[in-house]
Amino acid sequence: MCNALCNNSEIYNDLFISQYGDENMSCPMYKDFTRECIEKFEEIINISNLNVCESDRYKECPFYRFLNEPEKCCEYSDKCLHGKTIWTSSFERIMWVSETYCFSENKVNCERYKVMKAGKTLPEDLGADGNRIELKI
Repeated sequence: MCNALCNNSEIYNDLFISQYGDENMSCPMYKDFTRECIEKFEEIINISNLNVCESDRYKECPFYRFLNEPEKCCEYSDKCLHGKTIWTSSFERIMWVSETYCFSENKVNCERYKVMKAGKTLPEDLGADGNRIELKI
């Protein structure tokens, strides 16, 4: 029975969905232990924790959201997600900042947003909350 069932992936898939639901449990951009988001964000390779990629929390990932919901994010998030400042924080901190500022109306309170909106030169070490961040080079 198992051989016939396992050899027919369509039946197995339908059985799995009926048992566990259709919710994707890991990021669709995380395939064969490779994060496809690296093509856009090469810097993400420095973040070693794949827990978010391998869970249903991937929907909270700022890189996933930027690539899949660009209309919902701050117009400057591409610059921030590629900047040195973001890579000095833990991934959880990056997720918190993006949720607090980048993907909300609160972006107008982001110090980085204010500087860029004013057309001024953005200091590399400026954090979203206005604090200066020690950059790791």
